[in-house]
Amino acid sequence: MDIDTFLIIAALNWPSYLLALLISILTLLPIMKKHTYGWLDPLCITVIFAMFANAVPIFFLFNSLISVENFVYFGLSETLFWIGFLVFSRKHAHFNRQFKIKFDQQLAFQLYLIFFALYFGFTILNYIIVGIPLFSDSSRLAVYSNSGGLGILSRFNGFFNIYILAYSFYLLHYKQRRLLASCVIAICCIFLVLTASKSAFLNLAFAYWGFQVYYRSHIPRSRYIFGVFLLGGFAALLIIFFFVHSTKVARGLPASSI
Repeated sequence: MDIDTFLIIAALNWPSYLLALLISILTLLPIMKKHTYGWLDPLCITVIFAMFANAVPIFFLFNSLISVENFVYFGLSETLFWIGFLVFSRKHAHFNRQFKIKFDQQLAFQLYLIFFALYFGFTILNYIIVGIPLFSDSSRLAVYSNSGGLGILSRFNGFFNIYILAYSFYLLHYKQRRLLASCVIAICCIFLVLTASKSAFLNLAFAYWGFQVYYRSHIPRSRYIFGVFLLGGFAALLIIFFFVHSTKVARGLPASSI
């Protein structure tokens, strides 16, 4: 089932979808409250996504769009996963005092430059060979199909992106090479938009949260969270606009058509 069909079915049966979403939220809400630290916590974002994801099979069951056997399989696998999480996870985080990265110039900053160079090079290489995903008429993931294995570069870029963003926040906080850090963040934001992933800006939020928690022992304040989500929401709307526009152009439809 594609997204268009699902949205139509959900719109026609919105009461049952809201009920399914409510059941999913109530199921995972205790985990989110006890095991996450702030709205930018990657685990918190993951649990929120899981709430919406888990609502889909429940909604399908309400409308006879999934077999009982498949729903039982989903229920058992999801239950066992969260039981394992609760058994092996820590219930409380232990914060240490603030500290700076040791041997900064010898290692961390050099890795910062190396990872940024690789991130920039891999991204430009992908754009040259397979094109820019934002302006493609196919899905973001389909861009890398039949690309000769270039999709693996995007996996490396995920790690590079988190590292250089977190270290950029570190440089800005300690007022070291602020111009370089600002330029790197700006370039990363441009690349995150061009990836055509509506959740790509979560990397920015995760990196900021990780720096605040692990280097400052501090949970980010609400006003910073609001700013990050506002920026991410604007970027997501921009990506959706370009995707819809490019799809209409590829299908020969006028850009103003619905």
